[in-house]
Amino acid sequence: MPSPDRPRFDPDQPVAAAVAARRFPTALPAATLLQPGILDGLPAGLDAIHVDFGSLGPAGARAHVLALTELVQRLQARGVRVSGRFTLGLDHDEVGSFERLVAWVEDQGLAEVELRLRTPEPGSAEVRELASVDRIVHRDWRAWDGAHVVVEPARMSAVTLYRGWAWCGQVLDSWPSRWRRRPRELTALPGFLLRQLDALVVRGARAWVGRWRWRARTWLGQIGSSRPRRPFVPRATGRAASLHPEPSGALALGGPAVYFEPR
Repeated sequence: MPSPDRPRFDPDQPVAAAVAARRFPTALPAATLLQPGILDGLPAGLDAIHVDFGSLGPAGARAHVLALTELVQRLQARGVRVSGRFTLGLDHDEVGSFERLVAWVEDQGLAEVELRLRTPEPGSAEVRELASVDRIVHRDWRAWDGAHVVVEPARMSAVTLYRGWAWCGQVLDSWPSRWRRRPRELTALPGFLLRQLDALVVRGARAWVGRWRWRARTWLGQIGSSRPRRPFVPRATGRAASLHPEPSGALALGGPAVYFEPR
């Protein structure tokens, strides 16, 4: 149950800015780590691990949540810093899932979090099954990256799902949330503060580079060739729509994406 001092999710609040999704190189499935003897086989000296928790399950799945909690506690008892990957937009997810996820992540003290929107494997049986009931939102394969709504949610709208995903990422990346997830041992606090300072410097540098890249593209576009490019729209399969945040942060629900031929 989220505490009163934690931020609350408002599904009617539009996304205020573009969202940069975090990506882990690899993540071990929690189901694998829960198997008997797996934790005992972890290499000695391991100090950090990325775990793919998948989902916390439905609101009443206490046994599943307790198993994941015990897994995190056992890893942390070994001195391992745990980061987690979660998938949002599964059929059991509803509006309250976002606050439950943030509360659980903060209670367990996860170091870093990767949030992905449900994205089935293209061409898989799952995609064919979802397409048969008209739940595939669009087929722009470039947007099947875990940061765009691909599957129509079962218990909420696609807009609410995107806003909830963005809200979770913004809250968990904020300094108050990171401070609530700080290590409880005093000896680990200096390392925690150094990592946060390093992350702050890296984010600032990326933002600065991104602004200058945008300005350079704008300037080059103004002095470049004025020959118009020929747009073409690929043949849409099924219900064509796109879910991309606009510069203002709102969501655009429209027709198929327009591509441009290279010069």
